[in-house]
Amino acid sequence: MNKTQLANYFDHTFLKAYATEADLTKLCNEAKEIGAAMVAINTTWTKFCKEQLKGTNVHVGAAISFPLGQAGLASKIAETKIAIEDGADEIDYVIDIGQAKMHHWDYIKEEMESIVSICREHNVISKVIFENCYLEKDEIKQIALIAKEVKPDFIKTSTGFGTGGATLEDVKLMVETVEGQVKVKAAGGIRDWKTCKAMIDAGAQRIGTSSSLKILEEFEYYDLGEYDMILMDVQMPVVNGYEVTMAIRRSSYELEKTIPIIFMTANAFSEDMQHSLSAGMNAHISKPVDMKLLKKTIRNIKLGRKEA
Repeated sequence: MNKTQLANYFDHTFLKAYATEADLTKLCNEAKEIGAAMVAINTTWTKFCKEQLKGTNVHVGAAISFPLGQAGLASKIAETKIAIEDGADEIDYVIDIGQAKMHHWDYIKEEMESIVSICREHNVISKVIFENCYLEKDEIKQIALIAKEVKPDFIKTSTGFGTGGATLEDVKLMVETVEGQVKVKAAGGIRDWKTCKAMIDAGAQRIGTSSSLKILEEFEYYDLGEYDMILMDVQMPVVNGYEVTMAIRRSSYELEKTIPIIFMTANAFSEDMQHSLSAGMNAHISKPVDMKLLKKTIRNIKLGRKEA
């Protein structure tokens, strides 16, 4: 996967109650810049975002009965129609969670059929938000089975406004249940590349997140979890290892703040050792590298011991 392909997974999101024109302009500009699949917005902003995204491939996605799902079917249908009239390319609606908790499966099916049929009639992508944090596993499975029959384009884990977001367990359950008949969108709490990658690996084909830019930055510069340690040489063509290490430690990403760094220099003077530790290193060894000493140093770092 490359950066462009990853960006196309994203429903770039701003669904806050305090959204302003400036917020939505920023959201649309970011979505255009990265090539996101969609912007996820509250219905009232549909026309505005459609105008902002004119001439691009970025879709406008309206969130229906968001985030509680308690507006009633007639209201959801009306809101869906208004959003489509205003230019929505995709509809994400929240199921009536109370009806699901009471196991009124006929209602859940009727609601899904009603909204999906409107979307289908207008060639608009439909997504069904379960809000899994309030559901038992058998309830998630039952709604997914209904979706397998009704065939919306996507089923979605969460609004991001409940007591929990997407989990790998839930994504896997949803993917397994629909057996390829419906796609799965993971949303809620996906703020870094490690989590995003895990959701995609579990079968999610869309990612709802307000952290799209951060995830892409992490993806571009490293694959989180691929490296356990850095061996840093002081002599480099453009910058020195001290400067690089200090830049790594100033990063906003937790991995870069904590990943062990072993400094290598041709000198073994005490001032070199002290300088390396002050820059943010965990240990110092001299060159040429003594492999036994390197192994011992790595072992000590893993055991949490200070450099001798």
